[in-house]
Amino acid sequence: MRTRYLAPFASGGATPMDTATASRLLSIALEQGGDAADLFFEYCASASFSYDEGILKGSGRAVSSGLGIRVQKGDATGYAYVEELSLEAMTQAAKTAARIAASGQTHPP
Repeated sequence: MRTRYLAPFASGGATPMDTATASRLLSIALEQGGDAADLFFEYCASASFSYDEGILKGSGRAVSSGLGIRVQKGDATGYAYVEELSLEAMTQAAKTAARIAASGQTHPP
């Protein structure tokens, strides 16, 4: 199996996500009284090629990954996103999303 572009949070990835860690993050996200919380994992690998008159002039490759956490409390929604998939960074994102939702304030994007 090719693992070159394996999502880091997939089983066998660099920082695999298991049920216990996901449950812990959701619990942290709901600590400030949120009604619901979601975890959104992103992983995208892409490549590009540019040609001029049939000649390859350039190529590129990009990989992006991260975790978004959304917390809903009544009509308020809090959202935080991290690209670093360490437990510390994901925990901080869960706490941030919870604080935003608990504040009940709207914040511009």
